[in-house]
Amino acid sequence: MSVALNSQSQLEYRGRTEAVVASGALSLEHYCSPLAISGTVAYTLARPRWEGQQKLIYSDTAVSTPVATLAVASCKGESGAATTQTYAGFGDVAASTPKMLLLTGIKHPTEGLVWVHTAHFGVTVS
Repeated sequence: MSVALNSQSQLEYRGRTEAVVASGALSLEHYCSPLAISGTVAYTLARPRWEGQQKLIYSDTAVSTPVATLAVASCKGESGAATTQTYAGFGDVAASTPKMLLLTGIKHPTEGLVWVHTAHFGVTVS
């Protein structure tokens, strides 16, 4: 389902950050989701609310043998089949590489609104 937003609403969305400390669903109401990872956690992200919506997810802190995965309703390319994409490695603090994922909502020809990853650093895609 696509939600029509005016440019002011989209600008307000871009400034919103949620605090993520436990497993569960990431907010579609917030642009930025910094993950505070402790132990083993799993996150999900539902389909985008509008075409062009962006979502920035990154590892903010990681303690207690951190392992984090993220399952996203997405597709492989703009015309590829819709699937659930899994991203891992957010909790790997041993490497000095930043852990970041940027997603953008697109309108898939047959599947409706889905995410495609625009950029990722330090996370693995499967």
